[in-house]
Amino acid sequence: MPNPVRSKTDVDRLKIFDPEAETGFLPETIRRIVKSVGPDVPVLGFAGAPWTLATYMVEGKAKEGFATVKSFLYREPKTFHLLLHRIAQATIPYLKAQIAAGAAAVQLFDTWCGELNLHDYEQFALPAVQEIISGIGGSVPVIYYTKASQHLLPAAARSGANVLSVDWRVDLAEIRKTIGPKIALQGNVDPAVLFAPAEKIRDVTLATINSLGGHGHILNLGHGILQHTPVENAQLFIETGQRALIQHARPAAQVRLGDL
Repeated sequence: MPNPVRSKTDVDRLKIFDPEAETGFLPETIRRIVKSVGPDVPVLGFAGAPWTLATYMVEGKAKEGFATVKSFLYREPKTFHLLLHRIAQATIPYLKAQIAAGAAAVQLFDTWCGELNLHDYEQFALPAVQEIISGIGGSVPVIYYTKASQHLLPAAARSGANVLSVDWRVDLAEIRKTIGPKIALQGNVDPAVLFAPAEKIRDVTLATINSLGGHGHILNLGHGILQHTPVENAQLFIETGQRALIQHARPAAQVRLGDL
């Protein structure tokens, strides 16, 4: 960003935008996709979570360590709270526009929340996420993704999200024991696995499904799909999951690694 946000004056300049007027291409795209795929295929809406967006807005670019944004947070906590609030208030109508266009669920993506310790996460990042989820008002399910966040997951489970999406560093069965049964889990195959041989892709996919027995779990990658991922490998991942789902639908069925 050519003009990073690094002071109260910068925060005060931020405006709430009209998503239909200024990002109208997005809800229009969702409307077209929903019409094309029909009611049996859920289309997901998406937005960056406030803390992750703030790291880009303050640093001005993607950057490891985030010394500038953390310095801002510690130096001017009230101003930083205001920044997160402004982002949350802009995100609510942005997601509502996607929902109105036909999104069946929405996901908040908090890639960089793992850079925070538990105290700072609970004081800054989590309340802004809760503000957004409350502002959406339960109109559709909300998925909240966090990365490198095993130390934060019990707190993230209090976000109000219906689904907690996690990366490949997390043991799904252990997290289920920690957070209980009331929130679903999504994930968490390492995106790099999709560069592996077909047998490895099948084995990892089925092991991930079996870790929770197919209950309260949405199979997915543990982060975004990597550039240059072979399309046929992505298809294999999806098809393996679909076949396993059919098997789990049978009474007392248990997917075995050799089934596919």
